[in-house]
Amino acid sequence: MTTTIWKFSALDTLFFRGAVPFNAGEGGQGGQTSMFPPAISTIQGAIRYQLAVSQGWRPPSTLPAELGDGDSLGQLKLRGPYLLVNDELLFPCPLFLVRQQQQHAQGTQVTYYRLSPGQETVQCDLGNVRLPLMPAGVRGAKPMENYWLNASAMTRVLAGGVPYSHSIEV
Repeated sequence: MTTTIWKFSALDTLFFRGAVPFNAGEGGQGGQTSMFPPAISTIQGAIRYQLAVSQGWRPPSTLPAELGDGDSLGQLKLRGPYLLVNDELLFPCPLFLVRQQQQHAQGTQVTYYRLSPGQETVQCDLGNVRLPLMPAGVRGAKPMENYWLNASAMTRVLAGGVPYSHSIEV
């Protein structure tokens, strides 16, 4: 078995979306939303196409058997996609992290906090659970949805700390 890492670089802006119609004048006030990173189903089409072309395949003939068909990937086993920035792997920020941004005369200060499980159980639509609690005295911290951490920041988080640099907002 051969392992290949496929790196995709944008020649222009990347925009991945769901199956919502995308016609001029449609989309409402909010417009179209981007799905990033794209689903593996989006990327696998580009990979299978390139592999087929490199084997001499030309449309509309059937893909080579080892590349599968519309229902199967054949012999391919795909993982990912994974994000890289400057060849550094990025990881989605865990949802138990929140960040607080405060403006000061010297500039902007960003502080990270970890949510912790509450002591009391609460009956809610999730059942009888311990809901996450903000650290005492912290106000205005926001969830870090759509943030990505590099390996050193993720290592600090997994060791019980918080990131303090190189988080990337997408």
